[in-house]
Amino acid sequence: MKLLSKYNRINIILMSLLFLCSGAATFIMVRGLLIHELDEVLVDYKDRIERYIDLKGTLPESDAIDETIIHYDITAHKVKDKFSFTELREPDEDKMHTFRQLVFTKRNGDVIYKFTIAKPLEGTRMLTRIIAATTVVLLLFVILSSVLLNRIVLRKIWAPFYETIHKLKGIKISKGDRLTLSETNIDEFRFLNNTLEQTINFAEQEYRILKEFTENASHEMQTPLAIVRSKLDLVIQQEGLSDTQADAIKSAYSGITRLDKLNRSLLLLAKIENKQFQETSMLNLKTKVDEKLEQLKEIMQESSVKVKSELTDAVISCNEMLLEILLNNLVSNAVRHNARDGEINISLKPGVFRISNTGSPVSLDKERIFRRFYKDEQHSTQHGLGLAIIKQIAEQSGIQVSYDWENHQHVFTLEWETPLLT
Repeated sequence: MKLLSKYNRINIILMSLLFLCSGAATFIMVRGLLIHELDEVLVDYKDRIERYIDLKGTLPESDAIDETIIHYDITAHKVKDKFSFTELREPDEDKMHTFRQLVFTKRNGDVIYKFTIAKPLEGTRMLTRIIAATTVVLLLFVILSSVLLNRIVLRKIWAPFYETIHKLKGIKISKGDRLTLSETNIDEFRFLNNTLEQTINFAEQEYRILKEFTENASHEMQTPLAIVRSKLDLVIQQEGLSDTQADAIKSAYSGITRLDKLNRSLLLLAKIENKQFQETSMLNLKTKVDEKLEQLKEIMQESSVKVKSELTDAVISCNEMLLEILLNNLVSNAVRHNARDGEINISLKPGVFRISNTGSPVSLDKERIFRRFYKDEQHSTQHGLGLAIIKQIAEQSGIQVSYDWENHQHVFTLEWETPLLT
């Protein structure tokens, strides 16, 4: 929910409650004043009746005067003056109305009379309608005006914030973009902009230092490894080496090769984590899978591994280099960790890529399989970074990767949202 919508919702609720409370308070206050005025009118009628009796010695006619109903009966005892509400029928109408009445007693000679004077409350009822209608009209007017003003005023006030968000979304640290924000006279937005600029500048420095380190480490480590490998090549070609010496040199050569692969894999992971592969494009995964199978065809034939594939065109938005690394690791692992005369099954349809292979007769640890340096007992000589690289590439590319053990085969599944082609 947008901030403006939430603010308007809260504002409308509060204004509605405020208007309802103020309308009710106004009604109660004005109704009280009207009833007080009505009581004074009834008292005035009482005084006039008493003066008439004192002056004339007779009772006035019991009739309706100016919508005022006057009625009296003989009673045995005097009562205190009492105001109350009652339901009476108008003389000229056939329906009941609410009246305010005053009951009092007056002695005329030896006889005590109980008088009832009543006036209708139609004015109060009309007042209720007027106040209710006025409250509703004012409430609607204020709500509509508030929503329109908020949309205009708040949109203008929050313009620097949305400008900051827009610029922040478009910045790419890997390309060396600088965050330059507009000046604003709102303290909170100025504080936000200053904090963001400091944070982005710090992140750029950290990114540049880390990038330089990975590049330098790649160069500085690859050079001595290449020298050691070339020296070992020269030594192993010399004649007169004993079997023990040859085995030692082969072991050292194997170790150097593993170290070189480990170094390359760690540097690749660092580059992926540092978002150094930002460029993406729409790629046909079927074409990439076919190319990868063709590249590994000889290795599969040497291992007598049979490949069954069901591929349909499937488009994915991804960095091309990362996608090739991802497929290479998946297919290479399926070949490397397969059994002799084993099989690999590959299926592809829009949004789903699935590769399974025979091999180890037990399931791998689903919780640890994508962690760095995870190895099963049968392949302890591997550096254990291939699946970690797969996981890292998948996360950066918006792909869900999972592992399952089905029908005595190891199954890896990639799932992604199929991009809309325009």
